[in-house]
Amino acid sequence: MMQFRRPKAFISYRHAERYGDDAAEEYNWKHRDWVIRFAEALASWNVDVIYDGRLRKMLSPLTAKDPNEVPFVGEVSLLCMHVSQSFLPIITRGYLERVTGLGEGTKLVYGTVTEEWSMAIEQHSAARIEFAPIIRQWPIGNLEVPPAPITEENSWDFRYVDAERDEVELLGDKMHIGYDIERPPIDLQFADWIKLYLRWSMLLQELDSRGQIELGPHLLKVILETPDDPPQWPRIDSWGSDFDRPKRFLSYCKEFREQGILQESGPERDLEELHRRHREMGGQVEYTSEPTPRLEPETEEKLNQRITDLRSHMQQVARSHVGTFRSPVRFSAQHPPEGFRDLYFGPTNLEFSHRHPLDVEELRKSIQRPKGFWSWIFGG
Repeated sequence: MMQFRRPKAFISYRHAERYGDDAAEEYNWKHRDWVIRFAEALASWNVDVIYDGRLRKMLSPLTAKDPNEVPFVGEVSLLCMHVSQSFLPIITRGYLERVTGLGEGTKLVYGTVTEEWSMAIEQHSAARIEFAPIIRQWPIGNLEVPPAPITEENSWDFRYVDAERDEVELLGDKMHIGYDIERPPIDLQFADWIKLYLRWSMLLQELDSRGQIELGPHLLKVILETPDDPPQWPRIDSWGSDFDRPKRFLSYCKEFREQGILQESGPERDLEELHRRHREMGGQVEYTSEPTPRLEPETEEKLNQRITDLRSHMQQVARSHVGTFRSPVRFSAQHPPEGFRDLYFGPTNLEFSHRHPLDVEELRKSIQRPKGFWSWIFGG
């Protein structure tokens, strides 16, 4: 049967859009601040948002440095999307430098987002993750269209929109029930997943290259069968970054999941969270994993089909709702002068915002009207 699930989203973005002077530092700060506010706004709509801010906070006790300066943190970020339902790349000039070279004949500038992008495309092609590009800048360079799999239909236009606008609510609605992918590729809590990789990496540090290859899967098996945290976590300052290491780790996890050694806790965790919130609101909850006595196979099949039909209907309703208030991004359309300059950090341009019928800004203006306010809202 379908179970309640809280959607998870991984935000991938370029930290530095400019280099070289104080103006560049302020510009980069504004960009990062926008991403943080966007992540917090999306989380307010009950989306489990995973981004490097959470990762740095989790790993900060393991280093005496700023986590941004620890190469190993970039390596670990590759694992974030594997416990996420959706991949949200923040599309900017700097981001596309990492994945396309901007279409200007320049060489691709390699970085962590290059690996994140490549891995996300692989996951998306295998139908294991939704692709939801957040467009912050367009047009970019001489690109006529953005790189695949970015399309007009799956993109969200945030070029001239504040991070906390209605678009975030619509994106949350789409994630909750409008997407096809029910659960992330590996259904573990973010913290549990990262701790599992840390413990495995910690043991690998003690092996030579041959031992890492020969004992890697066996070490992970031991860790999975003895889930207690080590008594003392080591420092990660000098571990370095090896993007092949998480790929090996993922290949071991796939094998162990098929063998039933890697137990995923996501569905049970989501149900417990749902029940906890229901109890906090005064509800009475009693849950059993299996009905007693068990349903007849024919009855269970019919019930599951009804649930599938209901979910399909709810999906169509959610998609229709989102489509009513959100138009696809038109990459080939005419763009305002702002589009040919830098990232936009100003107030929302209502001409480019997918507004709800009762738009907040319009309401604020209308409250000042002496007469006809409620007639304006309800018509007539």
